Amino acid sequence: MTDPATLLALAERCEAADASEQRELLWEAFLALQARPDDHTPGVKEWSWLWNRFNLMTGAEAYESAAMMLVPEGYGVKVRRWVNGRGAAGCYPSESADDWHNAATPALALCAAALRARAGGGQ
Repeated sequence: MTDPATLLALAERCEAADASEQRELLWEAFLALQARPDDHTPGVKEWSWLWNRFNLMTGAEAYESAAMMLVPEGYGVKVRRWVNGRGAAGCYPSESADDWHNAATPALALCAAALRARAGGGQ
């Protein structure tokens, strides 16, 4: 996994992006969180399966589903979609947290929240 500072910078890019950039940013986030193993190492089949699934979702414009794959195991998720199409999301290790991240789409907001959670702070 990429270092926390890089994940936070990518989260900021997601929050500032417009909707046309979501596919590329989701791919970048996936690769930052799931580094591709070498071809002849354990884990390459699992990585390939995850990548294929992620790629199918982004190819079908199922961006929210793709972003859900970035959420850390054991975290809860809150997502809002506003009338104007913008979104807000948060990833939390507990039910009581209330830290929202806003972006041009719900998928970008969820991607930013997942990156921040994986970077170790959520803020």
